[in-house]
Parts: sequence; C-alpha cells; structure tokens
Amino acid sequence: MSEAADTGSLDMGSASDAFETLYGGDQPEVETQEAAAERLAAEEAAGDAPKDPPEDGEEQDGEAAAEPETVTIEVDGKPVQMTKAELAEAVKGSMRQKDYTQKTMETAEEKRAAQTAKQEAYAKREELANKLHTYTVQTQGTLQHIEAQLTDELWQTDPIQYGLLERTLKKGQAELAKASGELQQLQQEYQAEQAEKQAQFRQSQHQALLDKLPDWKDPAKAKDEALKIQAYLNTQEFTGQELGEMNDHRLVILARKAMMYDGLMERAAKATKQVAAAPAKVERSGTPAQRNGAAEARQAALNKLSKGGGKLSDAAAAFASFM
Repeated sequence: MSEAADTGSLDMGSASDAFETLYGGDQPEVETQEAAAERLAAEEAAGDAPKDPPEDGEEQDGEAAAEPETVTIEVDGKPVQMTKAELAEAVKGSMRQKDYTQKTMETAEEKRAAQTAKQEAYAKREELANKLHTYTVQTQGTLQHIEAQLTDELWQTDPIQYGLLERTLKKGQAELAKASGELQQLQQEYQAEQAEKQAQFRQSQHQALLDKLPDWKDPAKAKDEALKIQAYLNTQEFTGQELGEMNDHRLVILARKAMMYDGLMERAAKATKQVAAAPAKVERSGTPAQRNGAAEARQAALNKLSKGGGKLSDAAAAFASFM
C-alpha cells in the first residue's frame, strides 16, 4: 500500500516533468492578464491590433466589397443620400462653377471698367479739343489786332512799343501754332476712331445680312441682286448719297422685299391684261362623241354636195350641218 501510494502521488515538479515527457516538447508559456493587456495596447498603437472575428452572417474580407458609406444632406428642403465620393465630386463641381462664375463676373467688370475709362478718355479729349478750338479762335483775333498796330508810323514814333508788340506777336504765333497742332492731332485721332467704328459696323451689318439672306454668300448672286435693288431704289427717287448711307441690313432687306412685291404686282397686272385681251373661247355643245358624229355628218354633206353637181338640197344639208 505504501508503495502504491508512493507511486500514484506526484509533486508539482514530477508532474511538470511527466507532461514534458508525454508531449515530447517544452510546455508553452502561460500569458498573464497584465502581459496580454500590455501586448494589445502596443499592437493597437502600432496599428496591428487584431480584428474581431466576424459575427454570424457577417461577410468575410474578400468575399464581397464593403458598401460605400453614405451621408444624408438636405437639398431644397428634401433629404438626399450621397456617398462620400459623390459628395466630394459635387463639392468640386460647385467650386468649379463658383470659380467660373467669379471669373466671368471679373471679366464683365473689367470690360465695364475699360468701357468707362474709354468713355472718360473720350470726354476729356472732347473737352480739350473744345478748349483748344476756343483758344485758337481768340488768339487769332488777338494776333490780328496786334499785327494791325505794327505800322511804320509806330516804328518812327515809338520804336520801343513797336518792339514789344512785335515780340508779343511772335510769341502768340508760336503758341497758336502749338495749339493748332494739338487740335489737329486730336481731330485726326477722332476721325480714325470714327472710321474704325464705321468699318466694324459695316462688317457686322454685312454678316447679319448674310445670316438673313444665305443666297448672298455667293458673291455673284449678291452683286446681281444688289444692283437690282439699287436700280429699283433709283426708280423710287433715292439719291446716290442716300444709297451710300444705307448701311443698316434691315433697310436692305426692306428694300428687297419692296422690290419683290412691286415686281409681283406688275406681273399680276400684265397677266390680267393678257387675259382680258384674249378672244373668248366658244365651247361646242354636246359630248365629245356627239361632236365627232356631227363632224362626220358635215364632211359627208360636203362630199355629197361636191359629187351631186350642186343641188340645192345638198347645199342646204351641208349648211345645216355647220349649224
């Protein structure tokens, strides 16, 4: 009994040795709760925290793509669901539209500013031109008055006064020449701008005319019809100057319509006269078959008359067939 008792009882050291001998390897180290907590905290900080196992019914990674996360926003008082990608694209589109609108407004504002500056420059130039014109007119009168005083008598009686007036005259003439040159330059600039505006206007009216009359894109047709319109307007007592000033495409179209209408009415009047002058057409009575039969009867009566030696009865029959 004592031997059996000694054989069946093992201390902790003997049990450990027996376990190691049974499995043929080292016993795995048991992790304490403190060590496990430290390890999980370190893995989570490093981004390597293990994922929780999927619950029942949850799809495994790789089996199906995860649905994109959606957000709900309010548009015109109505809730709208959008994915984050769609929302980002909508924001980008709104920003692009806002940028385009802002640039368009800036461009329009720049155009308005440029137009305002141009108008202000025109106004200043016109004001300066008016001042120069007034100055030249007044100075010319003053210089003419001084020049009239420079006589031989003044030179003999008061040469000092004569010299003062002569210097004043020369100085005034120099200033007048300078003012006249500036005025002429302003007038040339104005004339050049007016010519450019007229050229732009004629070009725009020409294009508008081609848009309304596509046939005029053919230069030959355009020239031919333009000459006809000119000839028509000459019959309506338009002068050459008035025709030269007809730059508005709307006036050309109206003149063309008037020419075509008058031509149509003239042709209709001629047709009416021709119909009235034509002889009246006599319709024979009866059907075509009856008229053919009558023609045959007339021919037979004529034949009989010619063969019968001119009998009175045959002549009467032939005459009756014509009636």
